[in-house]
Amino acid sequence: MGGNPDASRLLGLPVERLQLTLYVVSGAFGALGGVVLAAMLGAAAPDAAGQSLLTVVAAIILGGTSLFGGRGSAWGTLLAVLILGTLNNGLTLLNVSSFWQQVTRGVVLLLAVGLDQVRVRMQAR
Repeated sequence: MGGNPDASRLLGLPVERLQLTLYVVSGAFGALGGVVLAAMLGAAAPDAAGQSLLTVVAAIILGGTSLFGGRGSAWGTLLAVLILGTLNNGLTLLNVSSFWQQVTRGVVLLLAVGLDQVRVRMQAR
């Protein structure tokens, strides 16, 4: 549908049905993620994934989604998740403390935002 649902409607796309379908699929995947997290922890905790938020944002930005809107790709985000998962696993295997793991994720996020800024400025020229 893009950023202009009216234009999509004029092109003949069933915008309301697509939006409803996307919301249902998104909710189902969110519920599945909650079930998997509860199964991993052995308990339900509403703030259990709070530590993962920085990693999620870094993966989205590393995957090519711009902070200023525009295009992103699911494959790029999947590749970024695999890279960050490998980084986290490697740091854990090297017995790096959780504090420094968070610092590393923050540095990766800052680098991703910086590269996104450079990319946006280069496209504006």
